[in-house]
Amino acid sequence: MDISKEKQYTLKGIAIVGMMCLHFWGNPQWINEENMYGGVFSSKIYEMAGHFGNVCVPMFAFLTGYSFFAQKAKWGSGRYRLKKALRFLTEYWVYMALFVIVGLCCGEKFPRLDILLHNMVGLEVGVDTEYICVPFAWYVSFYLSIIILYPFLNKILNCKLPLCLFLLIIFYGLIEWIHIVTQSRLPVVAEFFRKENTLVSVYVGYLFGKYRVLDKLLHTKKS
Repeated sequence: MDISKEKQYTLKGIAIVGMMCLHFWGNPQWINEENMYGGVFSSKIYEMAGHFGNVCVPMFAFLTGYSFFAQKAKWGSGRYRLKKALRFLTEYWVYMALFVIVGLCCGEKFPRLDILLHNMVGLEVGVDTEYICVPFAWYVSFYLSIIILYPFLNKILNCKLPLCLFLLIIFYGLIEWIHIVTQSRLPVVAEFFRKENTLVSVYVGYLFGKYRVLDKLLHTKKS
């Protein structure tokens, strides 16, 4: 039994709600400073909603990994991967343009050209920047990175399970090492490789589909 398109959309919807909760109420400092959306319920309710929101990133990454397996024939095409990346970026650029327009209207600082170019692929973004950006756009660079790495990851994930897990541990360590050694000299490169923990959810999503975990869970329940 596969996760149908409709169920995937439902899961994405839950993840989007979680993302909104995380970005509205996910930082305790915002709650303490009353710098958030709220006022109807106690701060504890908003804090709990913010914690719930932490499910969004693993869910998105899991579904991406599951899609990698369920649509292997499509993802195996370089043209398809390029099309997916460009479509994703185009949609992000629309939101980014809106952020820039609103920011300029509010008197915020426009980023330098080099920073703007980095922002366009989800780098050098955050809530503490002194320039206009989409604060939580780090997932953009993460999504692009796993599309670029797909051919390599696909070879690893299609190995027999013991070898697959061994190679994934090595790959995880390699990504972590690249992040550490580039932090001081090449911070943009380090930022591109700083989402190694989210990669685990991609692995799990792929292996979940490959080993038909849902079927096995349902079979166990019937037994």
